[in-house]
Amino acid sequence: MEISDHTQLNQVVNIKINNETAVKESSKRTPKIKWLRFDSEGYPSERALIKKEYETEIKEIERGDYGNVNELGIAIALEDLNGDGKDEVVVALFHPYFSGYRANCLLQIYTMKDEKLDQQFPLSNANLIVGEQGDQQEVGVIDNPELQWKDIVVNRNLWRWDGEKYE
Repeated sequence: MEISDHTQLNQVVNIKINNETAVKESSKRTPKIKWLRFDSEGYPSERALIKKEYETEIKEIERGDYGNVNELGIAIALEDLNGDGKDEVVVALFHPYFSGYRANCLLQIYTMKDEKLDQQFPLSNANLIVGEQGDQQEVGVIDNPELQWKDIVVNRNLWRWDGEKYE
């Protein structure tokens, strides 16, 4: 779904699925986007788990194996995406190793189980600019009463849960 402004969806919703665009008339109230608040330093337990998950890549990046950017930026947002009452961990990994040069980060979603990372859902490469207070308007969620998981907006495109992954 392509979002034309950052505060609301239009009544006519453009849905992008596998590079094809379909137009769907919305008879319901226009859903609101909740923009996620990312933190580049907080969430210490989740951050430690992410660093452990990417331990090898972090060492290679710090060694300079992937160019002259020797640090991996990690921004984390917490949000209950599947309605189970537990926050999923939305991670933005800032380094060309993960995102290439067409975007500035790779977005990943992790579920948690027993205070450990459980399932991983790759989301998308994105251009994400996070303000000093963690505010941004590039990654947001929309409640979807038809599906268990919330819809996710990334750089004006809609990602919808298909029962196994976001597409």
